[in-house]
Amino acid sequence: MTVNTTPNPKNQKQVAKAQDENSRARRERVMIAITAAICFAGIVQACSAIMQWKAMQRALDTNERAWVIMSPPSPMIFEPNSPITLTGALTNYGKSPAFHVTMSWNRLFSIDPPPPEPQRLGGEPRGPLVPGQSIPVNIHVKPFSTPDTADVKAGSKNFFLVGNILYSDPFSDDKDRFTRVCWQYLPVGPSWKPCDLQTYR
Repeated sequence: MTVNTTPNPKNQKQVAKAQDENSRARRERVMIAITAAICFAGIVQACSAIMQWKAMQRALDTNERAWVIMSPPSPMIFEPNSPITLTGALTNYGKSPAFHVTMSWNRLFSIDPPPPEPQRLGGEPRGPLVPGQSIPVNIHVKPFSTPDTADVKAGSKNFFLVGNILYSDPFSDDKDRFTRVCWQYLPVGPSWKPCDLQTYR
């Protein structure tokens, strides 16, 4: 018995067509994978560039900005129900001028919880304060009652003076810089020591 093994031209064309379609599909999948890899690499590079740019901006801001800090106030000598005026100095330790410098003060017997960050208050701002410049300031403290005066002088009650300094500089993008200074009164001396609320922004 003889079997006819002559290839069917129609079947050969169908096989060739299927192989061509499979080859085209593989090429398309490879191109899609390559394109996705290129896009992913581009996104990673873009994110890396943005992060590097932001780091450079932060470094530039930290290095070139204004830093307004206040020296410890003068020794506090006070009597019951009498106004108290302390003196100090604002100094710009940064490399840029500080503009629109304003201050506010809190007289506290406790810093737990800490006072909220202040809003810019009314009043005539100081400045510009150029790098390295110091200006004198007066701090007006509300009078103490007779019991509070006795307790603070005896050291049985803590007394904190918290100063909030708001200002701007060429790098602050219309946002306020903020320095919070905090001192605790020490009846021996008398003198002041820094407390844990020192904050810079």
